[in-house]
Amino acid sequence: PRLYAALAAGIAAASGRPVRDLPAAPKETDPVEQWDQVLSVLFERLIDADAAARRGGLVDSMIGMGHNLIRGGAAAKDERK
Repeated sequence: PRLYAALAAGIAAASGRPVRDLPAAPKETDPVEQWDQVLSVLFERLIDADAAARRGGLVDSMIGMGHNLIRGGAAAKDERK
C-alpha cells in the first residue's frame, strides 16, 4: 500500500496535477500477481509523466542540478587524494 501511495503521489507531482484515472489499489491480502499488474501500470505512468516534465522545461533545472552534483563529486574525489 505504501508503494502504491508513493507512486501515485510521484505521478501527480511529475505531472503537476492530480491524477484520477489510476487503477485502484489492491487489498493488502490480494495476490502478489494482482499487485504486480497494478504497480506496473503506475511505474509506466510515472515514467511517462517524468518524460513529459523533462520535455516541459524541467530539463534545464535538472541539468543544472546534475552539474552541481558532478562538481561536488569531483571536489569530494579531490579531497580524498
